[in-house]
Amino acid sequence: MSQRPHALHWLQQRLDRWQQQILAVSVLLLALLSISNVIARNLFGYTLLFSVEVNHFLLLLITFTGIAYAARRERHIRMSALCEQLPTTWRRAVVALAQALTALLLLVLGGFAVSHVASVATLGSVTPALRLPLWLLYLPVPIGLLLGGIEYLLALRRTLRDGEVRC
Repeated sequence: MSQRPHALHWLQQRLDRWQQQILAVSVLLLALLSISNVIARNLFGYTLLFSVEVNHFLLLLITFTGIAYAARRERHIRMSALCEQLPTTWRRAVVALAQALTALLLLVLGGFAVSHVASVATLGSVTPALRLPLWLLYLPVPIGLLLGGIEYLLALRRTLRDGEVRC
């Protein structure tokens, strides 16, 4: 039984580090590619055709990797004005309800996203400039939503087990 929390902690640490690296590299690449495209367009009169596709992918990757990362670190946007006015017992219930509903929403949306990516994969669509399979472009969406849902379930477990509530 003691192996599970240790293994889960190890997995969360690895996932956290991996997501940090993905986010850092993606933001840098997005900035470099955007700046390069502006320079190429203004100085040389041509645009980097692949830049729109790569930027689209990087934005999806940043957004949906950031969902799980922010949930794990409790850095997501909160509406705390009402929660802070509640007594401690109600506060815990409201936070737990919000975590449960958010987890449910992310997991349901993740299921829809898996279905959508699978249908795009069966169509065999490719991107116009790089000719990459389109489903690869959309792959960060279901992964990020499902990981975010799992992180909210883990946060709910902590709230119910430890009783610590942060509005």
